[in-house]
Amino acid sequence: MIKTIKENDEVLYPKDDMVMADAPSLDELKRLAKLNTRLRIRLCAHHSPKDDVHEMIIFHPKGTYVRPHKHMGKDESFHLITGEINCVIFDESGSIINSFMMGNYSSRRTFYYRITANTYHMQIFKKDTFFHE
Repeated sequence: MIKTIKENDEVLYPKDDMVMADAPSLDELKRLAKLNTRLRIRLCAHHSPKDDVHEMIIFHPKGTYVRPHKHMGKDESFHLITGEINCVIFDESGSIINSFMMGNYSSRRTFYYRITANTYHMQIFKKDTFFHE
């Protein structure tokens, strides 16, 4: 497992400069997530909230609903590693402008997207899912 510093039950920061993840690392993250009230966890690849670029490997269980939100002044990229989600993109008035299913690469579905800052979006997790954001 990656050596980490625990910020809270859902957020881990790396101790080392280089961050690498493999299947056993994801298995351990999923095990740790099951100990949390919300059953979620994230492994940050950055070392501090003050870092310019934030990258994380995140686990959300099946059934997780991420309400519509936007990131002020920050683009977002989303790379699905395992699992399946429904992603919805909204305009400023709340109308749906795009909705699509995501799956891992072998599913032949969308597995990556990047949206510009201030874009309203949400995800509904259809299966236990790991993603890189």
